[in-house]
Amino acid sequence: MASISNPGTSNMIALGQYGSNYASSGSAITVRSGFDIVALQMVGSAATSFSTLTAVDGVPCIQNTSVAFPVGSTIFGRWSAATVTNSSNMGVIAYFAPSL
Repeated sequence: MASISNPGTSNMIALGQYGSNYASSGSAITVRSGFDIVALQMVGSAATSFSTLTAVDGVPCIQNTSVAFPVGSTIFGRWSAATVTNSSNMGVIAYFAPSL
């Protein structure tokens, strides 16, 4: 059985308990004030790409808008904004956590 060496730190992990939002082709993800996007899960029937991926200041994460992520993949990071490209059959579920 695994043990957690610092349970206080593990409780700070955000795995969707702060909510999520779905965005389809050509849509911007709505981010509530005081929150960031921490995971993007690709759904739909076509690979998903973004016209906007804005990383939170000081947090290194994917900002490449020329990549098409395959359906079923999930990328993790910390973004303040994301917009799905204007192509059909693309979609993304964004998961949120409180801003740092």
